[in-house]
Amino acid sequence: REIREGGYAAPEQAAPEWTRRIQLYGDVRLRSQSELYSSTNAANIIDLATINEIAPYEFDNPFLDVPFLNTTQDRWNRARVRARLGVKADITKGVQANIRIATGNDSGPISTNQLLGGGFGKRDIWLDQAVITLSPFDGVEAQLGRFDNPFGAPQMLFDDDLNFDGVSAAVNVGKLLDGDFDFTLRGGAFPLDFGSADFPVLNPTKRSSVDKYLFAGEISGGIEVTNGIKVSAGVGYYSFDNLQGQLSTPCDLINSSECSTDQFQPFFLTKGNTLSPLRNIIDDPRLGIGDRRQIPGLTFDYDILNVFGSVYVPVQDDIGVMVSGSYIKNLGFKSADICRNGQAGQPINNGAVVGTGDNVNFCGVTNPLRFIGGDTGYSVIAKLGHDRVAKRGDWMFSAEYRYLQSDAALDAFSDSDFHLGGTNSKGYILSARYGIADGLFTQMRWLSANEIDGDPLAIDVLQFDIGVEF
Repeated sequence: REIREGGYAAPEQAAPEWTRRIQLYGDVRLRSQSELYSSTNAANIIDLATINEIAPYEFDNPFLDVPFLNTTQDRWNRARVRARLGVKADITKGVQANIRIATGNDSGPISTNQLLGGGFGKRDIWLDQAVITLSPFDGVEAQLGRFDNPFGAPQMLFDDDLNFDGVSAAVNVGKLLDGDFDFTLRGGAFPLDFGSADFPVLNPTKRSSVDKYLFAGEISGGIEVTNGIKVSAGVGYYSFDNLQGQLSTPCDLINSSECSTDQFQPFFLTKGNTLSPLRNIIDDPRLGIGDRRQIPGLTFDYDILNVFGSVYVPVQDDIGVMVSGSYIKNLGFKSADICRNGQAGQPINNGAVVGTGDNVNFCGVTNPLRFIGGDTGYSVIAKLGHDRVAKRGDWMFSAEYRYLQSDAALDAFSDSDFHLGGTNSKGYILSARYGIADGLFTQMRWLSANEIDGDPLAIDVLQFDIGVEF
């Protein structure tokens, strides 16, 4: 119809058949973001994410500069843009394809924001989604490729911009039975890293690759109780395979450039998770010295249980109140893992001194470090207004409280805005969104977060957005 009305096809002629099967969609958002730091923040918090990017790195070299996080200097009104453009195509009955491209500062998994400035340099465009969706029956769906998060997990576990690679499937029993209720089973397998096919590179004897996966399943349901009041709840389990770091066999880096467990290096980090050395480095027996370059790895396993629920109460027309909550717990967390590899593999962060003296460490006998961290997180959200701000005059207010311990979730995938990413954070989020015109909206958010344990690190984030959707 749009092609005929636009004059691309004569009125008396039918538009080409393919035009009725393709849909363009997208959005553009301009954001002013201010990042505000407390004057009492610690000034010497090591940037472990950057160390992971440049590793191998000599942690204990006193002559080597260490990267530190900015924790004291406010950053006002930094302009960011996000642009996404997608194409959906109905291939045949029950088969759909979707491709979407998006902006982004880098290939990281949790943000499609692009920082403006930089001398008007051109911006990168990334493949954001590429998925084939199969729907053989109403209520049955499978996705293959790269697609939106298919689960009901909260942002403290999976950032809104995070897309999943792999295969997922969902069966809505309520739809299959033509019932007035929702009962859905979801599951999937998602490769995170297939490892190196040529490891060690400089050794003719190769090792098997370390394939890293996320296996996930979820059960959720919902029903309208009475007079538009809706109740929903669910439980999910997300098991990350082969992410926990392993200490290498004794490794002499004078005569070798790699150690046996280097493939357990995290693919991406922000901040918060507990890290331990992967390399069991020994000195060259002939020279009495050695290369001390180290690689960090995740100390704990991550098998995360998520329990969630919500209640929606209509107020008038399409305006309502929703209260929702989520509770997550990392069932893979075991405090004994801190010292499972002895002092050579003890954590390098998330520790506090118990006694006094030199050479304190987690696995010492006389003067150990106390572990400061945990495996639990929760959030509570209240919303008032329209469910979706899409038209002129639509509005929505929301408030959230969030608490996320160091190893309750992977900091690589957690919300990139709250506490500027990562775990070991607590605080609140206030948000207001308003529809200026159909498809045009404005939004303001205030995110105030503090550390739960460890060095003081309070970060407030103020965001002003204006955007369009089509």
